[in-house]
Amino acid sequence: MTEIVHKNYNGLSRHDNEGYLHALVSTFSEKDSHGDIIMPGAFKESIHRCKKNKKFPPGLYQHDVKLPVAKTVDAWEDDVGLHVIAKFNLDTQRGRDTFSDIKAGILTEYSIGFRIIDFKNKGNSREIYQVDWMEWSPVFMGANRNTETISIKDGFSIEASQQKNKIFKYRCLLQAYKSRNEIYRLS
Repeated sequence: MTEIVHKNYNGLSRHDNEGYLHALVSTFSEKDSHGDIIMPGAFKESIHRCKKNKKFPPGLYQHDVKLPVAKTVDAWEDDVGLHVIAKFNLDTQRGRDTFSDIKAGILTEYSIGFRIIDFKNKGNSREIYQVDWMEWSPVFMGANRNTETISIKDGFSIEASQQKNKIFKYRCLLQAYKSRNEIYRLS
């Protein structure tokens, strides 16, 4: 007797498990090259609104609104900064190129676009307490040089992402400890 084999098309394209990114696109409590210090909680209201409306800010190539490259599928704050999980549009050349450049280590930093809602001037810098988050972008050189790719995969693995995030947090804490000791030594 011959076995019957059923083959169904499930609607998934070859790119459905490819092109995912987990990135730290902004860090907290660090002065950037523009003199801004984004404080913990600055994205809280924007993220809440995004989750409620099921619509996150897009990933743009170098902040160019005419060049979207990725759909943000999740975002959150932790004690380090703002994280995004994004799916690059691999059906476009710019999406494939951008994803490839990140994967190859050519684009290694990130930047964000936002409107400031609440801030305080502190000497020659601004402490930013609340923003209306508009977009994030892979860039060659961000205003905050401590942004980074946590994980980039063809077929996303959250476990690998979480492990790298732990290592990154440890590095940040170690850097903060060394900086604090340097300040005490100079006092």
